[in-house]
Amino acid sequence: MQLLTILIIVCGLAMAGCTSIGQGSQASDTPSSDTVVRDCVDHFNRLDAAIDHSGVRDGAEARVPGFPYLRVNRFLASFVTDSGILRPGADATFQAWMDAMRELDRVSREVEILNLPAASAAAIAGMSKKEMRAKTSECAMLMMGADADKANDSAKRTAIIGAINVPDDYSTFKRALGIYPLARYPFFRGVEDWQHNAALTIQAVLSKTPTKVRITRYVPLAGPSTPQSIENIISKFKRADKNALGTATTTAFSDADWRKLFETYAPIYEIETATDNDRIGALQWRTGTKTNQIQDNTPVVNTDRPTSYRRVAYTRINGKTFTQLVYSIWFPSRPRGQPLDLLSGSLDSIVWRVTLDEDGTPLIYDSIHACGCYHMFFPTSRMQLKPAPAANIEWAFVPIAMPAVDATHRITLRLAAESHYIVGVGVAPGKNSIAENPGIVYEWREDDELRKLDAGRDQTRSIFQSSGIIAGTERGERFFFWPMGIDSAGAMRQWGRHATAFVGIRHFDDADLFDLRFKLVQPDITKSTIVNKH
Repeated sequence: MQLLTILIIVCGLAMAGCTSIGQGSQASDTPSSDTVVRDCVDHFNRLDAAIDHSGVRDGAEARVPGFPYLRVNRFLASFVTDSGILRPGADATFQAWMDAMRELDRVSREVEILNLPAASAAAIAGMSKKEMRAKTSECAMLMMGADADKANDSAKRTAIIGAINVPDDYSTFKRALGIYPLARYPFFRGVEDWQHNAALTIQAVLSKTPTKVRITRYVPLAGPSTPQSIENIISKFKRADKNALGTATTTAFSDADWRKLFETYAPIYEIETATDNDRIGALQWRTGTKTNQIQDNTPVVNTDRPTSYRRVAYTRINGKTFTQLVYSIWFPSRPRGQPLDLLSGSLDSIVWRVTLDEDGTPLIYDSIHACGCYHMFFPTSRMQLKPAPAANIEWAFVPIAMPAVDATHRITLRLAAESHYIVGVGVAPGKNSIAENPGIVYEWREDDELRKLDAGRDQTRSIFQSSGIIAGTERGERFFFWPMGIDSAGAMRQWGRHATAFVGIRHFDDADLFDLRFKLVQPDITKSTIVNKH
């Protein structure tokens, strides 16, 4: 069986070598006399063929046609619309932009190579995965250097910029087939009903409406213990050197610094707990005790290890870059609440995001489930909602506004049992709220670990398919919501693949998500800020 797999892959690679180089590296190609570059073009074509054949292509970022050493996300793609990136003298911005795309591809290719089955890796010129990574890195730097030599040529720079495209996660074909222009109206009425009920529920919880359901409280592991230590990390973040894109440099703000910043703004989760499906945990593969091989294509949640996954993201407001801290927790499932429950299924997840001002204080909070559903915005007084540009579109659902808080306070999220809806958002003094009512401590993991989860036998595997969807998390709602154009509505998704509106087009990682919907205003010094007086 293994021999047959290798033969299939080798045939696929041979066919890839006969196809046009333009499918993999046309823009980076040099004259045929440059055998080193042509060898690298061939390497990328063969590598991509093996990755695609094995089904391990990573779906988080988009590949850049003609430039196999680059990938792009929505934040970086937003710079394409800046005329400044093309003008003479913008070399620093252009180079930082290229370096950022190169880093995205480096990480993605390492994940893809790591996840390749052993048979696929052996089929590529007998290379080990270590050799494959080294060859890929070497070729990427060589090809990027060759393109950099031509980057001063406006035609070359225009070709690179022209190749940038991050497809949206909506199907025009499905919307046309489902008569979207008409179907959108009843769907929008349903969205409005949910928003109305969600707002009433949150307001009821804020008014301390009693509940008979048991509450489990999860608090973050570690964190700055004094106002002074909090002030130190916020001050360091504020002073950190930024590159031409406005993101903090690794030399100015280290991994340890990021950890402290995440700890500072980490939420407390108060979860109504009816069953084990309301307990949070770490994702892992279910493996057989004898074979140590994956038994199911859907990962499971180990609730014995309460965990929050974290990632750094960026958005742009008024032409400036703002840092985002993204927190995710996972539940074993959303259980069936009734015989015909279209929303139930394996796994469930809440994503909570904190967008920071340049001085390190929160500007706005927002949240989704990992299906991209139930997007809610919680702005501070610094962000004023703009009116929707048209009627009957999902613009920005704001159930409540948040008070101005300093970093010594923590946001407390109340989640409902079974549905895991956010039903309450509060503020409590950070240190004392944990010390006086500690709850269950959750640990930290990087969100990118889910792209290369241990699968046993020295093998890793992403929990996401190339489409960005987690297999086995499909919901019954997909059979009814397909006219809105979202593939498998309700299924759990990878970062970068969250379509968050049924009516209209909106993604959780849109670089202009807040810039379009909110106006950034100067702080009102007449309004008091909640501070920790303990």
